[in-house]
Amino acid sequence: VKLEFDARDQTRYHLIFSTDCSPYQHWQSYLVYFTAMQVQQPGHVTRIASGCSTADGKKMQQWFDDRIAGLSHRFHLHLTPHFSGVKNDKGEEIGDYKFFNKPFGLKHWMEEAANFDIKTMEDDVVILID
Repeated sequence: VKLEFDARDQTRYHLIFSTDCSPYQHWQSYLVYFTAMQVQQPGHVTRIASGCSTADGKKMQQWFDDRIAGLSHRFHLHLTPHFSGVKNDKGEEIGDYKFFNKPFGLKHWMEEAANFDIKTMEDDVVILID
């Protein structure tokens, strides 16, 4: 999907929000997308979902395709690995810090998303909502 410029100032906007893979997050995500549609939010809106298993990722993609994708071509879903595992100096996972998913999920999106190239879109505005 080619990202359009906002006609008013020729800026590309990316509104990003981060979730996990729980079904509980679906209705909240739906409200973000729906509100963006209602207020005519400029730019693209992307849900970054971190830590989905392969099966959960497929279910989430299907949920997105069935319920969100038809609302606007500017709405996206980006799946990332689980970033919240805390490891000791031996590399063994010793805990879970879910707050790592947001910054590392954003980094993953910036480096891996098909519709965003940080090298050529240096003037784009990325808005991370919480």
